[in-house]
Amino acid sequence: GCDNFFKNNVRVKKDADFMGCIGDLGWYCVRMGLLVFSQMDSAELRKGLIQEVQVVKYQLNEEGVPLDADCLVYFSGNRVLTFHCS
Repeated sequence: GCDNFFKNNVRVKKDADFMGCIGDLGWYCVRMGLLVFSQMDSAELRKGLIQEVQVVKYQLNEEGVPLDADCLVYFSGNRVLTFHCS
């Protein structure tokens, strides 16, 4: 993005979207993992499908908002979703 984006966009402001790229894009990846690993069964989604979540590598801006992140989501049954968002 351009300098204007990194200074003024709501996605990089701590008081607007403190989760940054993870809150903006990462939830799409997690939702897809939930759909795939639950085999589209809503009862399965309520059983504690997600066991652990880790952000293993990240870059923060001067306000502490994530601009770049590599994430792991551990699901039951030894299944792991990995994704990158920036």
